[in-house]
Amino acid sequence: MDRVRAKLGGRKAAKSSTHHDDRATPPEDSDSRRARDMGEGRSSDSAGSSSGVGRGDVMGLTQLWPDPAIESISKVETDVDLIAIHGLGGHPFKTWSEGEKLWLRDFLPYSASKTRIMTFGYNSAVAFSGSRSTIRDFAIQLLEDIKQVRRRDKESERKIIFVCHSLGGIVFKQALIIAHEKEMRYRTIGDSVTGVLFLGTPHRGADIAYWTKLLAKFANVPLLGGIRKDLLGSLEPKSKELGTICAQFVERGMKLQIFSLYERHNLPGLGSLVVDDFSAILHLPNETPIPIDADHRSMCRYLTSSDRNYLTVANCIGELIDATSGPSTQSYVDVSVRNFLWFYLRAVDATAILERIPVHWGKSSRWFMEHSEFKSWTTPAGRQAIWLFGPPGSGKTVLLRSVIASLSARADDRETLVICKPIYFFFDDKDPSRRTSDTFVRSVLKQILEDTRTSHVFRYLEAFDLKTTATNEDGLWKCLSAIVEKSRGIMFQLVIDAVDEVMRHSAGSPNNIIDRLQRLLALDPSGRLRLMISDRKPPAYEFSRVADVASISIDNDDTKSSVQEWVEAQVRKSLEASKVAYSAGEPLEKRIMDVSQSNFLYAKLAWEQASAGIKTWSRQRVKEAIARLDTVSHDLIEVYCRLLKTIPATYKERAKIAFTVLRLCREGLTFEQLAFLEALHGEDFSRRTPTISEVRAKAADLRQYLSEACGYLVRASKDGMVNFTHVSVKDVFSANLEDVPKENRKILTDFSVSDQAGNAIMLDLCMKIFTLEDRSVSVWDDQVTKLTDTLQDPTLTFTSDELNASGALGIRKKKLITAMGKTPCFVYGIRHWLEHYISGSSDGNTSLDKTVTQFAAKSTGYFIHVLWDNLDVDDGPVVLKKLSDTHLTRDYSEGAALFRVIARGDCPRIVKAFLRRGINPNSTNSEKDLISLLSWTILCERKESFRVLLRQEDTNVNFGQGMVPKALHHAAGLTNDSFYLRKLIDHPDINLNAQSQSGTPLHVAISTPNIEGASILLDCQYVDVWAKNRDGVTTYSLAFRNPIWESTLGRMIDKGGRGHRPFDEVISGGSQFIVAGVHGWVGMEERILKYDPDQIFVIDYQTKMNALSFYAYYGRKEKVLWILDRLPRHVPKLRSSADQYDFLALCANQNWEDVVHFIQRRYKIKYLASDHVGRSLLHW
Repeated sequence: MDRVRAKLGGRKAAKSSTHHDDRATPPEDSDSRRARDMGEGRSSDSAGSSSGVGRGDVMGLTQLWPDPAIESISKVETDVDLIAIHGLGGHPFKTWSEGEKLWLRDFLPYSASKTRIMTFGYNSAVAFSGSRSTIRDFAIQLLEDIKQVRRRDKESERKIIFVCHSLGGIVFKQALIIAHEKEMRYRTIGDSVTGVLFLGTPHRGADIAYWTKLLAKFANVPLLGGIRKDLLGSLEPKSKELGTICAQFVERGMKLQIFSLYERHNLPGLGSLVVDDFSAILHLPNETPIPIDADHRSMCRYLTSSDRNYLTVANCIGELIDATSGPSTQSYVDVSVRNFLWFYLRAVDATAILERIPVHWGKSSRWFMEHSEFKSWTTPAGRQAIWLFGPPGSGKTVLLRSVIASLSARADDRETLVICKPIYFFFDDKDPSRRTSDTFVRSVLKQILEDTRTSHVFRYLEAFDLKTTATNEDGLWKCLSAIVEKSRGIMFQLVIDAVDEVMRHSAGSPNNIIDRLQRLLALDPSGRLRLMISDRKPPAYEFSRVADVASISIDNDDTKSSVQEWVEAQVRKSLEASKVAYSAGEPLEKRIMDVSQSNFLYAKLAWEQASAGIKTWSRQRVKEAIARLDTVSHDLIEVYCRLLKTIPATYKERAKIAFTVLRLCREGLTFEQLAFLEALHGEDFSRRTPTISEVRAKAADLRQYLSEACGYLVRASKDGMVNFTHVSVKDVFSANLEDVPKENRKILTDFSVSDQAGNAIMLDLCMKIFTLEDRSVSVWDDQVTKLTDTLQDPTLTFTSDELNASGALGIRKKKLITAMGKTPCFVYGIRHWLEHYISGSSDGNTSLDKTVTQFAAKSTGYFIHVLWDNLDVDDGPVVLKKLSDTHLTRDYSEGAALFRVIARGDCPRIVKAFLRRGINPNSTNSEKDLISLLSWTILCERKESFRVLLRQEDTNVNFGQGMVPKALHHAAGLTNDSFYLRKLIDHPDINLNAQSQSGTPLHVAISTPNIEGASILLDCQYVDVWAKNRDGVTTYSLAFRNPIWESTLGRMIDKGGRGHRPFDEVISGGSQFIVAGVHGWVGMEERILKYDPDQIFVIDYQTKMNALSFYAYYGRKEKVLWILDRLPRHVPKLRSSADQYDFLALCANQNWEDVVHFIQRRYKIKYLASDHVGRSLLHW
């Protein structure tokens, strides 16, 4: 561009392009608006010295918009003030300018037309040097200027937002501090400030060494403006002043909406960041930190309004402006939110779970509430995470209940500037609604959206398709991430109990809850999210490295004191009732403490063992109680084995099955269900199928026995569900017997089986349930039809209980299907039979494979699958709803059965079993969708089943009739896992360019969009980038529709092939050059100008202009010069008969005299008699 400027003779335009008069501004119709929006594409040009902005020292406030000098604009009504403050060595205009573009004046009014935009000038070199003039002086000047403007315009209540670059943010902070100090004079100003955007402002507190080093850095780098060495003096006093201002600002800034943007590029000449990200972030919950792809100087200068950094800044300013209207009075918990909560989210009732947990004993939680780490965790700038760990039974769950009660009480304080939102979740791997990360994130979202103080964050989910998202765990985590990222002014206090239980359930998962929580914390430098996690073990190294976490052991002296208090209370309360002195019970108290090893659970078991059957206490009874404890081992396994030995021999086998069912069941069971399943196990169906009434009768006595004789091990909760009294009971049955003494090993062997054998038993029970539930096809058909009709009834209503619970429709479905059953475990069998098969099968046990293949191909297997689909299981793939015909078509064949099995889970052994029975690996199951088995494994993401089919010699990897999508098309559209795409590409028979309705697999990857998938396909030598889809569109043309594909287009051009000229491709939206500018593809623009400069003269069919005319029409002088500088000397004339707009006349229209003369000299273009509206050049 310097070469072009030299040829222009250094002439400068008389006025900025923004300020040409009305005659130079053509009427703007819809096409013009579109073109204007397109026209602000990114340019690679950087500013020279010929800026069109003002020069010289400009002090105080200067209004940029509405421009007071233009009468028609000056009358524009505004309701918000924006004030920009430059930093050290800055200028009220030049700091915010690149080339001739002062973005505060030239770009921002388009998106903030009702905002009065001002810039503040001050002598920054003096303010931040050793001069006597202090930052406070200039802050007062700023306040006085604001006061004068607002008094003059009678706008004392008008809201104000600030945009501050670098140390200009310090001036703003000082002004806000003074406004709070001198309320008599500046109170209305202080109250009116609602938000601030910091651009590279350092926020370190009273760290004198940091400030001294920073000021020295500014002094030595001329590019930063440089402090005059004679004014520098001692930096220590100024450093103290900066540190004090930043420390005092924190409290004043808590009520503001804050954006802190930080640089990512080193400053030329310095070799490092001026302000690193840690210093540029306040770490407050009402702050949103955002990285900017620029250095410290350029982060506030933008040549075009399509510059991505400008768009980031403009969006932040837009949010600050929106926030000035105050919180909406509308309750966001409206019909749409209720639908999301009840019909789609289906979250557990967290309050009901909390109420089941016992309240902590006395003052036993005080030690934790007074812990310095807990206090830090509850403050805005404090600790981000606490990890509470300890052995089973140590009281972690009950302690966290007390924490939640305390946090909830504090959250009711309406005086705090930050909303504290306690959220909690208690994992329990025996409860399906409390054992997965999916159910966890649903509950978290529900608690946020149900609270009237935080329900407004629902607006941050408007970009999501919530109906689809609610069926996808990844989508729900993205929703939570969006809420945490955008919810300024809210601190989410997330308390999670027993994370070890969900980790056990998700063992082997590549994306477990700890990984997800780590990512949430990493994306939250402001500390809006606070985590408190309980686990049996301390946090792993990786979590400690990523998160600011404090590890606290519950196995400490404070807990021991709490256990001691509890034991004393139990013993002394009993002695007092029998009028026995407390001193008589001291030996018993000591013995219980010794036996329990200061563990709450063990102490409770010891007390129950010692006091069993004693109604009246005496000294003799105390001795007897101590004697009982002397016979009990201190080890937990010893305690439970002692209890197991009391079970009579006649009940041992039945108790063993009951304990196995209870340990391995996938959802909570009632005593009735547990006893029914145990009774069912003892029936030999190969000889005779019992009646349901016979099984119920057999179950009755076991139910009574379990509830009465096994109370220490098994207990029913208030809602009727039966479970082990504590998770440690389950652990005993799962223990490694090699580490157990021989005597106890024998006892445990009598009452437990391996997990694999236990799941095989559970599968057998499910199959027996289905045998008892069997009925004729006509009866099944009638019942399923009735179910469907009922659910589709437009008059369907819900009970108050259903509406008060989340997932009302799911609850109704479960009730209707339960009512269809003859046995109490019908729904359980429908939901979980395949899970038990997967966990119970092995290479040496083909009998299970045979059982499943035979069942799946029966009519009962088909109808069970249909009912499963109606239960709306949370973990089913989204594709099952979209392609329901593929797995729900009524077909009792083995091929159709295999589609149904794959829909439910990854069962490679079942796939092998069906293939051995002669199933065609290329079969399809729906005349509508025509999806092959291989494609179905991809769509359902069943990796192991996919491997099995891919290894089959008879599998046709390109199978698909006509334009039906093939396996490779489905793999190319899978954005979350490239496994299937890579495996198919490696297959020797794969057709990389197979056609479907959407085109080739590369078409699918581009349109999805799947960036990784497109890259993988382009790595393949024989991929045809010029193949067309049925609409005649190549992948090259398709890529122009999305701004993410610039680098991919470069690879397509490099790939070449078949003699294609890429730049001849017709694309949607105009010429390739103009669309590249719209997307900000500077590299592509350079490439087009180098290899096909004729693109500049292609007439856009919508705007009727070529690129030069387009940019001239909209006043883009820098862009025009940038193009002319890169055009070769020998190009076609800049004027043709096809032009509707004359380029020379448009330049004259903009008052670009220097450009007009340059064009005439270089390209020998003469004046036309008139332009497109009849005006001659003399008119200008």
